[in-house]
Amino acid sequence: MTTANVKAAQISTSGNRKSIQRTKAAVHAEARKLGLKVHPTGEVLHQNVSDAAPMNFVWGCAFGHGMAIDAVHAIRLNAELGYSPEEGVQNLLRDAFKNLDSSPTLNGLDRRGLAVGAIYTIAALAAHAIQGGGGLTVAERLRAEAVELATDADIEQSQRLKARAMTKRATDKFHEVVA
Repeated sequence: MTTANVKAAQISTSGNRKSIQRTKAAVHAEARKLGLKVHPTGEVLHQNVSDAAPMNFVWGCAFGHGMAIDAVHAIRLNAELGYSPEEGVQNLLRDAFKNLDSSPTLNGLDRRGLAVGAIYTIAALAAHAIQGGGGLTVAERLRAEAVELATDADIEQSQRLKARAMTKRATDKFHEVVA
């Protein structure tokens, strides 16, 4: 899924911030330099918890933090390419939470540590965004969008129920006339 506006890369020159749009090739080059893979569709890929080999809990936490850092780079680069950054974070968290409680253990090795490391890193990033003030604006925007969607759904359901009631009344009247 792509965002409405492709985010431009920010560069700093003599204290002024200028917005420039990098080419797809430049974004992919940075991804490869960071050790990330690029899918044939052009999306920058990062490893999920489910993709990693099971390991002991302590090392898993360390690798989970690194996995989340790689995901941050991938999500940032994908945002430049027009992909939704929220979707990337949601997918990472969904996969991490799935492995948190249901990772099979083999010889004392599992993916729980990886999941914990990834979740803690995303939580720390969210806390930093909240502390910096940007997180509240995003949360308020999400709430407004959710309220709008819920209101639209209520209106649509009300219209469906009204149409069904009118159809039932018309059918009942028809049966009365026919009988």
